[in-house]
Amino acid sequence: MVKFFKASSEYNKLAKALERMNNIIIMAIRPSYANKEDDLERAPLLFAVIAREEVFNRISEFNWPMHSKISIPALGRQAITLGEAIELTLDSAEELVQEIGIDEKFKEVMEGGQSYYEYEQKFQHLL
Repeated sequence: MVKFFKASSEYNKLAKALERMNNIIIMAIRPSYANKEDDLERAPLLFAVIAREEVFNRISEFNWPMHSKISIPALGRQAITLGEAIELTLDSAEELVQEIGIDEKFKEVMEGGQSYYEYEQKFQHLL
């Protein structure tokens, strides 16, 4: 029974992390934010650290299937599958990283490479 409540709590945290990741990208593409070059690069890298730490690690730990339903307000009012939520969230980030030219760095952080640990430390106060 305790496992069920822990898994439910962690699934809620997963939904909140996906919501936060969407909000980071939404903020980054706003004209007032996009004019700040340092912040524009930081946003997708923070996104990648959150994705690795709060989404992919959590999914792996609890072994949630990608067809599980999840509700992410930034992606609409209806519940969608976890796989769809991740795909929609990643698509918006990948467009931005290609546009600003940090594809490789973003990919390395997302995959948990050396850059992941560097940015995890850098963004620790934001996690």
